[in-house]
Amino acid sequence: AVGGFKSINNNGTGCNSISEFLSNASFNIDKQRLPATSCKATDPANSIKLQSRESGLTNTETETNIPVACPLTREAFTLSKTNAAFSITMNAQKSTDDTISMSCTLSEYVGETLSDSETVSISLTGTTSASASWNNWRPTNNLTNYTITCDLPPQTAITSIETRAIY
Repeated sequence: AVGGFKSINNNGTGCNSISEFLSNASFNIDKQRLPATSCKATDPANSIKLQSRESGLTNTETETNIPVACPLTREAFTLSKTNAAFSITMNAQKSTDDTISMSCTLSEYVGETLSDSETVSISLTGTTSASASWNNWRPTNNLTNYTITCDLPPQTAITSIETRAIY
């Protein structure tokens, strides 16, 4: 993954803000929203404890985390463009008033071999939605694929996954 920070201010016309820069840039941005129901329990025996609801994929347990895996389709991060860089945002929400943290890992595989990963933590306070992002990833080749794995806390839903590919 490539990381970094770019400050855009006090520049010429068209470069004074992120929105100005993006509107004048010579590249395309493709956004895709993936259904949270594409996520599945890593252990099929736990599938019955997950429910697909309007709010997303929910762990119905009251005390136990359930490990889930969310595969990303190839179109979610390249749209047939081999030079696309992309970012992912995952949104989650609890149905209880406590504060917890959910750990999620984006894993990059080339074929079946793990080549890179990044773990983030989503802080969930009360019933407010929260998110985590993985930014500036670029597929190694046409065999590259990605999966997000999370320990989904009790009474918590993964509500959406959005990708933004830039080429």
